[in-house]
Amino acid sequence: MSPRPHLTGPSPSTAEHLACDEPLLCDAPPVLVGAWRIDPRPRTATNGSTIRHLSPRATKVLLVLSEAGGDVVTRAELLRRVWAGVTVGDESLTQAISELRRALHDPSAPHPIIKTIPKAGYRVTADVVRDADERAPAGPRVAETFSMEAYLLCLEARQEMIRGGADGLELASALAREAANLAPQCALALSERAIALANIGLFRADRLDALTDAVAMAEGAVALRPDLSYTHAAYGFALGALAQDRPARTAFSQAFSNDPNDAEAHYLAARTFFVGRDYRTAMILAERAADLSDDGSRSLFMAARAAFAFENGRHQELGLKANIRIDAAANENAVPGTRTRFSQAKAPVLALLCACDDARQALLAHPKDGNTLRYYAVLARTLLGDIPEAVLLLEETIDNGWRDGRYLAAEPILKRLASEPRFQSITKNLAAA
Repeated sequence: MSPRPHLTGPSPSTAEHLACDEPLLCDAPPVLVGAWRIDPRPRTATNGSTIRHLSPRATKVLLVLSEAGGDVVTRAELLRRVWAGVTVGDESLTQAISELRRALHDPSAPHPIIKTIPKAGYRVTADVVRDADERAPAGPRVAETFSMEAYLLCLEARQEMIRGGADGLELASALAREAANLAPQCALALSERAIALANIGLFRADRLDALTDAVAMAEGAVALRPDLSYTHAAYGFALGALAQDRPARTAFSQAFSNDPNDAEAHYLAARTFFVGRDYRTAMILAERAADLSDDGSRSLFMAARAAFAFENGRHQELGLKANIRIDAAANENAVPGTRTRFSQAKAPVLALLCACDDARQALLAHPKDGNTLRYYAVLARTLLGDIPEAVLLLEETIDNGWRDGRYLAAEPILKRLASEPRFQSITKNLAAA
């Protein structure tokens, strides 16, 4: 397996979760704590056929306690070593200890694997073997277990996101969650769940926690199947959702190295680079995704919007290709009232092509619910010059839960709203959220 990319420069809000640039996590060898094998880099605890995914801070707490070999480590020392450079209260340590006790719980054991020593600190109660690979035979590794049932659920989840129906985000998330619960050692199921969590975290105002959960889930998938393109793509997408652009790029590089023909990996990378404002890379990757798979207008519309940043006419060429696919998809799925991605992309694509009357007509078919793809109507109104209507639609979309302020700031089309005070207020509020 190639070295895991370090997470550099986390913001204060993510510093609690992302500290993988420290040797304690990235360079430490596996440790045996009782019957559990602790692998620091993927942050997993393995016991026979059971695998647990740990948060970065909980992993570091366990490593520091393991170094002490059963001796007591004070709370002050744990806070100093685990939260170096970050000001936190005792509650953060208490939460990490609770997480470890839940993850490593053994109902047959006479006492918890981590014992509280009143007014002193904590110690591990199990035998500890450091450098587990060299000094003791490792416990049985968890093998990746493929599940056809989970795989089919993953395919359904992906199709729900591609279609983009009124409840597409929630349906995709529910299907991915079911897949991961059904087959917790299936790398594809964990990957799909990570992608769903990242999307939920990006687009739902009340689910910021889902972003760090997505990273942990994707890391578990990579640990199970480092040879798969999709596990690294899920990891890259989750990192990108947390604005960890450099490690995301590394993860996607590994994905393409594993399989240069994985269409979904290319689309996820295009989205990530688009939000990172690397529009040329996003355009190339999105166009490649469209070549590899007919996903309606999704990839081509992404490519056209990225090309719009260059203002050299390429966006119209890509928009025309997207429009052809939209019409083909409409003919194949001609169900009255269907609210899918291809129908909602029609208006902004036509607006990109300067077919203004047709674009306004297509806007009449846009749903008035909280669908995250109502954002497409914002783009169409902006391109048509309906600036007050565009800002109002954007406010309504955000009120319905859409919250990806970084995406909003990166969108080349919306640069036309930059001078609008209400738009400035929206972007400022999202950035502060």
